[in-house]
Amino acid sequence: ADYSEAIATSDKAEMPGDAAQARALRGELLHNQGRYAEGLRDMQAAYRHYTAVGNEAQQSYALNAIANFYADPRVGQYDKALQYYRQVLGGHIARRRRGDAATTRYNIASTMERKGEYREALAEFRATLSGYEAEGDTGMIADTRRAMAAMLLRMKRPAEALPLAEQALAGAQNADDVNLVARTRVIRGSALRELGRGEEAIVELDAAQAYFAKMDNLRFL
Repeated sequence: ADYSEAIATSDKAEMPGDAAQARALRGELLHNQGRYAEGLRDMQAAYRHYTAVGNEAQQSYALNAIANFYADPRVGQYDKALQYYRQVLGGHIARRRRGDAATTRYNIASTMERKGEYREALAEFRATLSGYEAEGDTGMIADTRRAMAAMLLRMKRPAEALPLAEQALAGAQNADDVNLVARTRVIRGSALRELGRGEEAIVELDAAQAYFAKMDNLRFL
């Protein structure tokens, strides 16, 4: 309601920049509420404004948010999402924004994974990992390794998944990211189970369960 009031006030005062910002924020909120068509209209309107005024940074932000709409599994328009993500990636590469480029590659890889294009996704995850390593982003290095390990499990390659999961777990612990530690324990435990190391797997899964129960995280429980 506050964002809607801000949009109406900004439009009345002929302040299109403020209206665009409020529309972008309302669009993200609508996305979180699952109101995809309304949220997408807001974000597209914000994108048109940022494009018209030549605000490259905000244009890139809005374009990425539009891609996120299409990549959402409940929308599932993955090809369209990839089209927008690649456009965002091109801008980051042209402006030598390595960290932002790595994040966009992560989104591309995740979207390819949802499509079931595992080999292509794995190549993108490797490029993502190189980008984060160049930036020294220890948290995202760990999270990318976790994501790669999870996908290798889906590809029935647990022997390759396990060392990646162990590297990810060590990185998450070094970064003191307790949520990432727990999510990575799920992957390591799953890999151990697939390799017939059930007693070790239970230790990891019990530790993850205890954390998610404490946090009341029903999704990961």
